Amino acid sequence: MKNHKVYLILGMVVGMAIVFGSCEERGPIKIGFSATLTGKGAEFGTRCRNAAQFAVDEINHQGGIKGRQILLISKDDQNSPETARKVDEELIDEGVVAIIGHPTSSMSLASVPLINEKKMVMISSATSSPALTGIDDYFLRVIPDNSAISREHAIYTANTLKAKNVVCVIDLSNAGFTMTYFENYKTTLEQTSSATVHAVKYTSSVTVDYSALVDQSLSFNPDCVFIITNAIDADMICQHLAKRHYNKSITAQGWALAEEFITNSGKSSEGVIFPVFIDLNATAKDYLAFKEKYTRFYQGERQWGEIITYETVMVLRDALMKAKSFTPDEIKQQIVEQKIFHGLQKDFSIDKYGDGQRDVFWLKVIDSQFKSIN
Repeated sequence: MKNHKVYLILGMVVGMAIVFGSCEERGPIKIGFSATLTGKGAEFGTRCRNAAQFAVDEINHQGGIKGRQILLISKDDQNSPETARKVDEELIDEGVVAIIGHPTSSMSLASVPLINEKKMVMISSATSSPALTGIDDYFLRVIPDNSAISREHAIYTANTLKAKNVVCVIDLSNAGFTMTYFENYKTTLEQTSSATVHAVKYTSSVTVDYSALVDQSLSFNPDCVFIITNAIDADMICQHLAKRHYNKSITAQGWALAEEFITNSGKSSEGVIFPVFIDLNATAKDYLAFKEKYTRFYQGERQWGEIITYETVMVLRDALMKAKSFTPDEIKQQIVEQKIFHGLQKDFSIDKYGDGQRDVFWLKVIDSQFKSIN
């Protein structure tokens, strides 16, 4: 009798495990998303979050992954290394199969040790720090590191803009990106031309005196100002440059490429040049269809952050569709083995170390629009 009860209890436990296991397999597939959603930098992070949700909704509308819906769980890293690690650990505890994030290099650099320790796949849409290049770990990204694009930027500054005296305004709040970009740009420019490169550094996470920042920059009498910061700060810097009647070359990089840069800065943004991984004037069929459909959900012209985050979710979708199980090693293996991925504008690749490879496009603000100048 005692044995009968033991077997009965064991049977019930096994049965419950089967039932709950089956429910789990039929339940939603949880995907994490981490970015700066409040404070400075929230504009870019929110746009990336919107694009990730849009991609998830599209996948669910098409039947999900192997008949299961996707649930996107978003977390705010508050542009804080400590918070970034905290929210990623929360996502892991909540049972996500992978994390889309962080868009900024500094937050990714803070979280990579954790995701490697926990063996959790993280795929970033916009992190470009060279410090994460060529490492066989659980961090992957859909863009290259900034080494190649910063070199091209420097060569363009020397050969096309003919600049001889350049000042770089550098935001240290995302130093993992901005400083590596600047250092490679400076080295290349000084090696390939007789140009002199100056640095003016500040931190956007604190109150910024834009007037003093621009005065310091113009004290070098530059024939080119290179702005390495977010869209909001970039537009303020351009406005103050315009107030001082600065009429020489201004360049920036993809972090500042956003609708609000033009909207807020107005005429002072005219002529600013950007090297980016996305051509906002592309005519590819898939890109135009995405652009039309996405704009119906989120008003305004879509920028590169949304496009590249959408593609990031689709990279994960492809891996989950082919994966035999949703383990981190299996998901990572499916991504690096696929190598070539379909992009909205053109195909791109991800190498064996999880580093993306893409072409560079040049955009210029002309008549309050980003126009291709390739």
